[in-house]
Amino acid sequence: MKGLVFLLYGVMIFYCTVCPVDRAWSKEADYDRILLDPIVVSPGRSPVPSSRIAGQVEVFTAEDLHGLPARNLAEALNYMPGVDIQNNGPFGQATAVSIRGSNSRQVLVMVDGIPFNTQLSGQANLSRIPLENVAQVEVIKGGDSSAWGSSLGGVINVITKPPGTGPKPHGRLTTSFAQFAAAKNSLELDGKAGAAGYSAFGSFLHADGHLADSRTQEIKNFTKVKYDFNPSTDISASFGYSGAQLRYGPTNAGRIFDQPYISRYGAVELKTDTMEHRVSTAYKYNDQDITTDTYNSSTGARVSSTVSHNFYQGLSFNDVYEWHSDRTLTMGMDFDWHALKSSNYLTKAQGQCAVALCQFGLGGGGLGFYSGAAL
Repeated sequence: MKGLVFLLYGVMIFYCTVCPVDRAWSKEADYDRILLDPIVVSPGRSPVPSSRIAGQVEVFTAEDLHGLPARNLAEALNYMPGVDIQNNGPFGQATAVSIRGSNSRQVLVMVDGIPFNTQLSGQANLSRIPLENVAQVEVIKGGDSSAWGSSLGGVINVITKPPGTGPKPHGRLTTSFAQFAAAKNSLELDGKAGAAGYSAFGSFLHADGHLADSRTQEIKNFTKVKYDFNPSTDISASFGYSGAQLRYGPTNAGRIFDQPYISRYGAVELKTDTMEHRVSTAYKYNDQDITTDTYNSSTGARVSSTVSHNFYQGLSFNDVYEWHSDRTLTMGMDFDWHALKSSNYLTKAQGQCAVALCQFGLGGGGLGFYSGAAL
């Protein structure tokens, strides 16, 4: 395995050396271009202004999301071209996402680089991601998504809001009401104390369904902290929780479905940004519990039960190297490990070592290499 990795890196360095590609802008013009084009995206794992991207990348900013009549991220993505959302039940239940007709298993969903796809179904539940805490959503379609792994349909990259930058704390309390006794309360807080910036979010939702024995209770919270060691080096940590009690029924078949779930996820990232290198190292995890119980609406007896536990851990390295005034090289490695335990399915553990080798381009165009191997 080590020999294969060194061989791939050798091919990458050789190709990038003998086949240089000029960048569309110089370092002196970087600042002005970013001011003119403030939306920065990262389809190739290195942030660049969206005007330089030739691939299919759609972006929703926080302002865009705030202006949409959407209660969660799944409903917001319904307004993005090429993205289709299939609802599997009432509000709060799992949704499936498709990009350009792809299967939902072929769409990778991430929050700050943390994958939300489970080993049980291969898809991600967008209803677990708080909409209020989102700074930007990138939908990467086509070949550009290969930089994140084998996601044939595309990648949905959710970027959360940064920690606060001012010494005075800022907060916002929001309350909303709707039909079926629906009520949602949320609280946001951010600020900075010395070299440490912070932001926190929490919400509670309760709603009754249109059926006699339907209800949803949902709790979400997310916290992010960033500490600046010096102007070029910082460390950040983020932790999120999403838990819900979902009940739906009785259906025409005389069944009541009880589907509680819990997601605990987080990441710790160390970044160094110098004149030539932007280096980051991150540890990520996502711990998801999913239960589906089916009851007979007449007798109350439980008909079936499935209890599943999906655990993900990952370690990522990324280096964006400006090795010449007109050349940029992005290199990185991902080490992923998944474990699945289920009462009705086989228990398995799977590791993956993925290497994102080379990303460089002229203007928005680019050329990249990707290699992966199962362990």
